[in-house]
Amino acid sequence: MNSLQTRQSTYISPFVKSVTGGASLSVSSLSQRIEKRDSEARLLETAIVSLNASKGAAGMVLDVFMNERYPHSLPGTVEHSSTMIAKKNGYQEAISDLTNKEIDIKKALSRLDAKYWRALIQSSEVDSAMSGKQQDEWRLMLEKGDVPAFDMETVTATLMSWNMLRAEAFVDRIIAVWDAVSKEHVSNANSHFQKSFILSDCTYPHEVLNELRSVVSIIEGKEPMSRDRMGSNQLLNDVERLGRFGQWIWVDGNALAIKFHKKGTLHAKVNAVVAAKMNDVLAMRFMDAIPGPSRDVKRASRKENAEVIQSKEDCLAFNDVEALGNIVRAHSSNTIRALRQKGFCKENIGYLYNTSNENRTPVVLDVMEWLGAESIEVGGEHLCWRSDVDIFDVLAEIRIRGALPNVKSYQFYPSKGKIGERAADIFWSHVEDAEGKRYCEPNGGHGDLAQYLPKDRTKVVELSPVNAAILKAKGFDVHCGDFLSLPNTEASQFDGILMNPPFHDGAAFAHVTEALTRLRAGGVLVAIVPSSARARVQKAWGMCAQITHTETISEAFAGVNVSVEIMTVIVNE
Repeated sequence: MNSLQTRQSTYISPFVKSVTGGASLSVSSLSQRIEKRDSEARLLETAIVSLNASKGAAGMVLDVFMNERYPHSLPGTVEHSSTMIAKKNGYQEAISDLTNKEIDIKKALSRLDAKYWRALIQSSEVDSAMSGKQQDEWRLMLEKGDVPAFDMETVTATLMSWNMLRAEAFVDRIIAVWDAVSKEHVSNANSHFQKSFILSDCTYPHEVLNELRSVVSIIEGKEPMSRDRMGSNQLLNDVERLGRFGQWIWVDGNALAIKFHKKGTLHAKVNAVVAAKMNDVLAMRFMDAIPGPSRDVKRASRKENAEVIQSKEDCLAFNDVEALGNIVRAHSSNTIRALRQKGFCKENIGYLYNTSNENRTPVVLDVMEWLGAESIEVGGEHLCWRSDVDIFDVLAEIRIRGALPNVKSYQFYPSKGKIGERAADIFWSHVEDAEGKRYCEPNGGHGDLAQYLPKDRTKVVELSPVNAAILKAKGFDVHCGDFLSLPNTEASQFDGILMNPPFHDGAAFAHVTEALTRLRAGGVLVAIVPSSARARVQKAWGMCAQITHTETISEAFAGVNVSVEIMTVIVNE
């Protein structure tokens, strides 16, 4: 095994599949494709010969069909709309070309071959492993119809060459990123990738960023980005929408961090192991120029400051992120009319969204449900999604991060229903609200507890950027970050705290303790906690606060076998 094959085996074998493997590209399947192509070719050739011999008759038949499909109509009617006129004009041009020009059989058969090559490329998924240059070459060939013959010998040979291309394409992708490393910024190393580097000329269509994201994804054993998707163009649109130029943002499930600048430069951060693997592959072409230590993967793994990112989020596939990017606002007159017929009015119609059927993937459906968007159906068919709050910016946040908060990592167990209502009732039984009093919800989630507090005087803290975006959409004053690291300016400024802290590894006690330091004298804290946390709070704070609790409540959170109590702590005056 040569060194390139070794790197391919090490870095991309978990992802890369043989393009000739699997039932979809078996020998029998290829034979069926070729037989189908040959059958279509015979029919096409016969039709062209007949059509070339009887142009006049064909023109009359097609003209009758056109007038039946697009009847002459009066101005102002639906049939006279600009769309219908455009379709009619396009059809007339096609008829003119078909009936007045000699059809080139050779070109027509090449177009037929191009159709089958395009389908083969999609089935083999080889385009996802090609470099940008290789994909552009094939795209141009397909557009011009300048492709090899679609027969068994040529197809088999091409599939074998594609298999060999995969490893080379991986190297080409890394070189494409290396070529974009800015030579003007002195912080960049001139001989290898560092954990942080600056890329230049990352303007539309952002192919360099596509390559970088694909390389990192492949190294981490995930799918690369297909260049026929919006990809990084969508990412830039979302960054611009949310005003994130000049800010560090984590993308692709915390796989890498990037910072856009409007002048076209891009700052990037990867962990040390990824950088070492990129250098190791880069050395395949520039062995003498790449320093040995920079491509020592084991050394990078051992380094104390090797930043191996442990994501707290569930990473979304690139195609699902793209599908989320195709969700649009759906306030058309037809949609509004249908909703009014279902009993909605202007005051409660909310915010409406929709997408095409092909983009309503299971992940998209799950995301919209998770965001609280209701699917509206008419006659058993999906019409649109409806939400009480505008989640458009939240969708942009999800697309940027390429991930959703992992329930276990973030300990995201919403205080919905009776448990939240009861905690709020207990809270307000001890608190007399007044102008100027300030409140806090330290673990905001989707705002299930915060909704019981006055929005204009409540600080909501939330660790997950996606959840923070949801809270902002609901109108809360949100601090995105860890409550345990909340700035000292917020210390001892709250009159009441209502919370549902994380439970794992003693986190509930830590969060409650931190919350108590943020209360004014006489302040009230009500928290949903496990019994073990309440006992520790009693021991630590029993001398300077009044502590009470409810009876044990079982199965308070859906899907979690945990018993909790609602604890009340009133800090002594």
